[in-house]
Amino acid sequence: MLTPHDGTPTSKTFEHVASEIGAEEAEEVGVEHLLRDIKDMFNLLPDVTNHALIKSLYVKTNDQMLVVYLASLIRSIIALHNLINNKLANTDAEKKEGKKEGGEKKGEDKDGKKEDKEKEEKEKKGDDKK
Repeated sequence: MLTPHDGTPTSKTFEHVASEIGAEEAEEVGVEHLLRDIKDMFNLLPDVTNHALIKSLYVKTNDQMLVVYLASLIRSIIALHNLINNKLANTDAEKKEGKKEGGEKKGEDKDGKKEDKEKEEKEKKGDDKK
């Protein structure tokens, strides 16, 4: 809707959009430029009534989602692999610590008690001598 150039603000409205852009006379050129840019953007939108275009968009989107899914799957597999390797390294380190402690404290188990086998062997040797 255009108004006369008598100093009142000029306003243009979209027919199908509930929006209004108004401007002074000095800003009319800017508003026209803005409206032309908006018109160009709408002209660049794809025709969503074309079934071949819709199908190709679905295929392309599915291909992209497949890549994202595979990347996530591979990332989790690598994380689980690293977790298993870390667990194995920790158990090996614990075994080595257990051997070092066993070498320092001969005949004692984790609780610090003498092993029953050594006691039995000593008793048998003592019985044999008598």
